[in-house]
Amino acid sequence: MSTDQKLKRLEILQLSYHLQFNKAVFMYKLIRQPCPTYLNNMFYSASAKGSRQEDHLKLPRPRVDIFKASLSYSGGLFWNSLPTTIKNAQSLSVFKSSLFRLLASRQ
Repeated sequence: MSTDQKLKRLEILQLSYHLQFNKAVFMYKLIRQPCPTYLNNMFYSASAKGSRQEDHLKLPRPRVDIFKASLSYSGGLFWNSLPTTIKNAQSLSVFKSSLFRLLASRQ
């Protein structure tokens, strides 16, 4: 049995998905809960209220490829890739369980 099969059987995310899970949880907390100003200033809404992409974040333009690994870019990119139903979860626990199911289905 491969390691991936064992992890799936134990309902544990692969490392790459676990890292995405943690990044998404951080982004949820950043957007939904009070946080320090310096973190809030890293992310901006992409569009106005009532538009189709209301829950999307504006991504900074990377000038070098290494910037794509930074939280301000990769966090916003992953957040924008999530389905709206998950992003609009009413609580952190609902968000985590929905996100886990989504990432587990991608394994």
